[in-house]
Amino acid sequence: MRNNIQNLKTGFDFIENNENKFYLTGSRFFGLERYNSDFDFAVQYSEKLYQDLGDYGFRGITTAEYKDKSLVGIFQFGNVQIQLRKDIEHFLRAQNLATKLPGSRIQNLAYYDWDFLFDLTKES
Repeated sequence: MRNNIQNLKTGFDFIENNENKFYLTGSRFFGLERYNSDFDFAVQYSEKLYQDLGDYGFRGITTAEYKDKSLVGIFQFGNVQIQLRKDIEHFLRAQNLATKLPGSRIQNLAYYDWDFLFDLTKES
């Protein structure tokens, strides 16, 4: 019975009970989600958080879609993906700038587009 209850935990439980601040990103942030879209969150990287994600049951994933210069790693648990970011404030500035792009451009943002947005939003 205990194993069945443990299997009910979700990625949302981790986010809700963690001291770090998580920011919605991806298709749901940009309003482009579909009925089966996952939930993407960005968060400031730390070694402790990296360890905590693995201990909770998140698994590290790799994907060619997310290879921008701000990304440290991606973890997934069920339908929740967490992007660990080198500088979350810089990522949020770039993401905010991306909202100014036409919808079709947002749907096709590639890692090199994100790198360009990071360059545009870099603080001096």
